[in-house]
Amino acid sequence: MIIFPFSLHFHRRHQAQPASYTIGVKGVQKFNVTDNIFSNPGMDYELLAGIRTARVSNYLNAEQNYWGTANLDRIRERLFDFDDWNSYAITHFLPYYLEAAFDAPLSSSYEQPPKIDLDNLGGRLEENLRLVERPGRPYLIRSDLTVMPGVTLTIEPGAELEFFPNVGMLVLGTLHAQGNIHRNIVMRPARIEDVIKAGGRRQQLHSDTKYSNKRQDNRYDLINKKMMEREVNCANFRSF
Repeated sequence: MIIFPFSLHFHRRHQAQPASYTIGVKGVQKFNVTDNIFSNPGMDYELLAGIRTARVSNYLNAEQNYWGTANLDRIRERLFDFDDWNSYAITHFLPYYLEAAFDAPLSSSYEQPPKIDLDNLGGRLEENLRLVERPGRPYLIRSDLTVMPGVTLTIEPGAELEFFPNVGMLVLGTLHAQGNIHRNIVMRPARIEDVIKAGGRRQQLHSDTKYSNKRQDNRYDLINKKMMEREVNCANFRSF
């Protein structure tokens, strides 16, 4: 049995950055991005919240903007922040303009956490979750997964997790993983086919970690394989 009631962060050497974005905020300073009209569907993201932070309580204020849509889930997809790369800051974007005008009505200020999609894991985990064995159906981690304080992630024997390039896991709550010699818990890089099928958005990050057709890029093998291709059981597991 492995129980982590503390912070666990898989080490990464590369820094994530989307291929394109309308506005990027980088550094460690406090910053406000308010009262703007964004509508650039040709960009991967409207906002890069690239403020480096070591605290979950730090955030980028991006309230009262129009993000090209009034759909909450679509807006989340247009922001690259803590939920994509958990070394960056959380973006506070509520309320937002519902239309492309500065006199447009504002949305509600209440943010409901997105529903958990077991086939598309990532972002902040704010409620307890149990991952069971799914033969032939590994769990895909497409963006950084963060287990928030007070939350428990339980991984049962036989569960398989596959991580997209430059994606990791940060545990601020508890990770409970119990396997055995016959039914290991496996963490490994995602298949190139799944990465391509995903549509080329979140995996297209500026770093020098790249896939090759045969997964023979040395940097990918040495870094990501070391981080994630672990067979977790009750006999051996090391955090690093």
